[in-house]
Amino acid sequence: MQIHARAHIDLPQPPEVVFDYVTQPHTFPKVFRGYGPIPGMKHVTLLDNSDRLHTGQIRIVTGEDGAQLKEKILVLDRPHTYAYEILGGLRFPLSLLVKSGNVEWSFLQTSSGNQIIWHYHFTLTSPLAYPAASMIVKFFFQPAMQQCLERIQTNLRQETTPTT
Repeated sequence: MQIHARAHIDLPQPPEVVFDYVTQPHTFPKVFRGYGPIPGMKHVTLLDNSDRLHTGQIRIVTGEDGAQLKEKILVLDRPHTYAYEILGGLRFPLSLLVKSGNVEWSFLQTSSGNQIIWHYHFTLTSPLAYPAASMIVKFFFQPAMQQCLERIQTNLRQETTPTT
């Protein structure tokens, strides 16, 4: 059984700029701060010691709660799609509810710039986990995603606005 979370935002920057920003390993700890019981990110470690993502790469995402999520990059199609799979590492109590997750970011060219659509597909440990997982996703995880996108928007605006 799966449960889904989705967030989106419109940005004035072109998809290439947004894609490059989102896929930098140092970006996510700055923008994903968590919400309620959903912990923020502390740092991202690329296991092959490279400084850029590539398809097939494994990374460790360390949360502020000490969790070490193991993720595999599945798609890196600049500037259209970025996808990865959570292979494990969730901590209690989320580990009781979620077995794995697949994540896809879409970057769509619009007349005013770019739209990001961020979609999570969580595979639950059991159908019995659905009520609790549904509440956590609706009231905490989806808002954490939306706030993350808003931080991306703010950071990109600050980084791409010329100073006088």
